[in-house]
Amino acid sequence: MATKASNVILVLLLFTSCNNSSVEKITELESEVRKLKASLSKSAGDLDTCQNGARRTIASIESELKKSEHIKAKSLIEKLAKNHPEATENKKYSKLIPGLDRKIAKAEKERKKQEELRYIEMNANNLGSWKLGYYVDDFNERTKKGFITYGDLYGLFSNSATTDSKLRANIMIDSYTKAAIMLYEYNGKNPVKSYGKDSYHIYIKDGEGKKYSLRADNQYDRLSLHTRSAKALHRILKKGGTVKFKIYKAPNAIDTYTFTIRDADWYYNAYKKLHNIK
Repeated sequence: MATKASNVILVLLLFTSCNNSSVEKITELESEVRKLKASLSKSAGDLDTCQNGARRTIASIESELKKSEHIKAKSLIEKLAKNHPEATENKKYSKLIPGLDRKIAKAEKERKKQEELRYIEMNANNLGSWKLGYYVDDFNERTKKGFITYGDLYGLFSNSATTDSKLRANIMIDSYTKAAIMLYEYNGKNPVKSYGKDSYHIYIKDGEGKKYSLRADNQYDRLSLHTRSAKALHRILKKGGTVKFKIYKAPNAIDTYTFTIRDADWYYNAYKKLHNIK
């Protein structure tokens, strides 16, 4: 059909040329020929799509389903419904969508997990801002007993004598069941001490905005977290991100201490290094 139309126009071109038509007219007619050919080609493609598109799409859907290419299969199912709503297979395929969505979500979750594992493996020696420290004995000599610390953390404290004064804090984690916090009022050198047993409430907000309530006791110069609270702190720090602390001395909560770990990332790398975990 396209060839016939082209021949007719070419005859017209010759006829026009023989009658001394202008070059501009010939160029215009040649342009019309190209447009007509393009239009005829598109019409032929549209006709083929109309007649055979549904069949080809269905074949592609079946092929992708067999290969477990869930995303491609879903996309083709949606294409079939949009371009060929009359196809009887649409009803059958529409029932597959929820299952495909679940499989796609599961595959994406696994992909992210593997990506995270590769990232962690690539950064196995990265401790971030965490450091390993070691306790000393009575002769001020280093022992083999170590702990994890973030270094100095700065914040504010208030009590009956002052409001929002400078605070320095240190976190020391021996294991996932043993952790302590030392508080230095006025950014001094001597930690907050107890000459009996003082109880503290520790409120934490993690990087995801989740809040926790922990407990600790000060029996000399540090707040020793209860075992369950130490385990909770370990889990919180493993997630990384920003971790905010607000500590109250029980029972009246007059003495308050606030500080923040800006970036707890790579805590678990430090933990594994301390305990030789591969």
